[in-house]
Amino acid sequence: MMNQIKNLSILCSFFLCVLLCASCAKDDDTSSGDELPSAAVTTYTGALTYTSSSGDITLNQNGTATIDLSGNEYDIDFSDGVPSIKGVIFVESNGAYAASDDGNITGITIDGDDLSIGSTSDGDTWAFNGSK
Repeated sequence: MMNQIKNLSILCSFFLCVLLCASCAKDDDTSSGDELPSAAVTTYTGALTYTSSSGDITLNQNGTATIDLSGNEYDIDFSDGVPSIKGVIFVESNGAYAASDDGNITGITIDGDDLSIGSTSDGDTWAFNGSK
């Protein structure tokens, strides 16, 4: 069961990131980035999955993700000792936001009070689905 959850989380994260980056590929000017809605800068509680490049897995159905804004860059901090995602500049496309830098991909969707995050970086994978 644990292996199925891990595989599903990785697959969902990868699919979300690919989808978001593909939808943003049409943007001509991605250097300035787009701001998330101000209401998105808060803490969410929900299902958190993190898989490190070494294969260690963190799962918590009541994990947290906190989005903070500093200048034009966003930091996403997680509970349970999961590493943060730092310095992200998003590009918006149809209500979804994506960022890609040196092969690192982060995508999020915000629907009302709901947040979904998928990210890959240097062999690490994050997945989060939660609400305010």
